[in-house]
Amino acid sequence: MKHWTRIALIGGFLLATGFLKAADWPFQQHKSFWYTDLDKAHQVALKQNKPLLLLFTSKNCLFCRKLEAETLASPTIQKRIREQFVPVLLDLEKNARAARILKIQGVPTTIIITPQADLIGRIEGFVEPKTFETQLAKAQSVHAQLTRIRQTAMQNGQTKKQ
Repeated sequence: MKHWTRIALIGGFLLATGFLKAADWPFQQHKSFWYTDLDKAHQVALKQNKPLLLLFTSKNCLFCRKLEAETLASPTIQKRIREQFVPVLLDLEKNARAARILKIQGVPTTIIITPQADLIGRIEGFVEPKTFETQLAKAQSVHAQLTRIRQTAMQNGQTKKQ
């Protein structure tokens, strides 16, 4: 009986301190600027011509929490994500079809795609803030190059029609 009492006390302590509550939804503190609806986020990405940053996670993922606490908590990374990407937080189980299409093997996995669905970045697992920042910069650079190529192709196409 003492064993169960100890477990109940520990569980009560964890609930009282908010630990279990925070674990109910990954990325609780960053939830305000992350989309959870992929279709809505895609419409915003098309309108703003920003890449989608798709972060696959799950409720029981310890490395997802570590990514949130150590990497996504960085003010530099938060600013870059808000200004240059349309961030989407996707639960692996609830978005199984998208996970299959994007070949997600585990969580956390970050996929960066253009609004036209070109894959421009992939970050698997937990990474330190500096590595995450570097990958975001590379993806943004590729997006800018693809945008210039598309604009040139459209201009050349219009010129030929005239």
